[in-house]
Amino acid sequence: MIEYRLIRRVGLFNLITETFKVTPRWQEILPLQTPQRVIIPDLSFSGTDDLLRYIASIRAPSSQGAHTVYLPPSFIRQSSFRTLLERYPPDAGLKIVKSPGGVDNGRYYHDSLKKISVLHKRLIHNHRHLSLVANLLFSKGVGPRLYDLVELQFGAHICTAYVVRHVDGRVPSKDECEAGVKNIRDLENQGLVKVTIPHGFEDEEFECPSCQNNAFIDQNGKFNYVDFQNFLLTNYESFLRSIAAQAREASHFGDPAILRGGRYLYQSVPGVNLPGKRDIAVRAAAIMRLMDQAGVSVKDRLVLDVGCNIGMMIAQYLKLGARWGHGWDREQIIPHTERLLLALGCTRFSTSSGEITQSHRIEEDIPDFLRCALNGCVISYLSVRAYFGWLDSLAHIPWAFLIYEGHQQDTREDFDEHMKQLKNVVDFKLGAIETYRDGDSGERILAILIRNS
Repeated sequence: MIEYRLIRRVGLFNLITETFKVTPRWQEILPLQTPQRVIIPDLSFSGTDDLLRYIASIRAPSSQGAHTVYLPPSFIRQSSFRTLLERYPPDAGLKIVKSPGGVDNGRYYHDSLKKISVLHKRLIHNHRHLSLVANLLFSKGVGPRLYDLVELQFGAHICTAYVVRHVDGRVPSKDECEAGVKNIRDLENQGLVKVTIPHGFEDEEFECPSCQNNAFIDQNGKFNYVDFQNFLLTNYESFLRSIAAQAREASHFGDPAILRGGRYLYQSVPGVNLPGKRDIAVRAAAIMRLMDQAGVSVKDRLVLDVGCNIGMMIAQYLKLGARWGHGWDREQIIPHTERLLLALGCTRFSTSSGEITQSHRIEEDIPDFLRCALNGCVISYLSVRAYFGWLDSLAHIPWAFLIYEGHQQDTREDFDEHMKQLKNVVDFKLGAIETYRDGDSGERILAILIRNS
């Protein structure tokens, strides 16, 4: 009977696809962001029971469900988990999955829950794709922001956790809850998700007003549904394409081209068959090649992307393991940057909007929790020097290396002159250099500049 309800609920095609793991193209590519492993100091557990006993020993509020245990910010500040406060905003809570294992070898559901069927288990996305679900719910205004998907290590014990914005709110009224659940129903009607619980929206997980403690009204009066494992993504490639198309129309670099059929993106978008002037895969490969030559890496570093456009290089830095990416661009671009990054499964990012001038102190735009990561950060300075020269902030920010890309018309003599100008601002050495081209772009100079101590 449960299996019959599931077939009716999710549809035979989705059921076959997920049950036999027929992988759509977007599932092979997304999410782009690489999960990080965080070692929790002073804690060593042999298994989940040890972890739960430790959590119970801390006299601070926490909550436990069938599959996860949730630690609010107040708990984190009083426990050994406080090391996480250096990596995320102060309103970050932690949803720890009870089942052992990392992002790629663990699972969301816990075997102690006997009522879940084998078929239902197969319909639950893996951790990586559940991060896409969380981002979708947030972008559609019905869920909290996901800050990260991480592996936590306690000695030999490894588990998966979701770092989420804590919803410090109240249980909604019946009317508020019904309006919020209707918004989630609309997502299903639009073909974006399917609820995989056999009883669907008639299940107690959607019973108003509390939805089994999954529904809250935050301090801004906004409805938040805080659980996401019971949603199956459907038609996601079309959703991603629509987000990219909207960015194409708004992008100030989305220049018209007759052979391209009108306006087209400055940066290509992974997983979307839309033309872009710049081929992000080729561009990222060239940067990786140069970083290898220079002996540097963005792994576990803060990356500041000046003139980030729609954020595709931030996505590539996060794919390479960057700790966080912060980007700057114009006000009409940044909303599309954020939507696209979320749709690609990126979470460790923040943005600033507005016109950039040479005297603009970009370090003042950095969120407070990232200030400790400025020392040894990376500056991404790709094809922007001609617009505002060398930022004065380059002398103040203690960056480790700068990824520089010139403009199409720049010669090697131009590059040498530009480097001489930068030397007047900050002392550095040339780590690696090459010329390359990608997409419809002309040949450009690419270089890694390593700051001298």
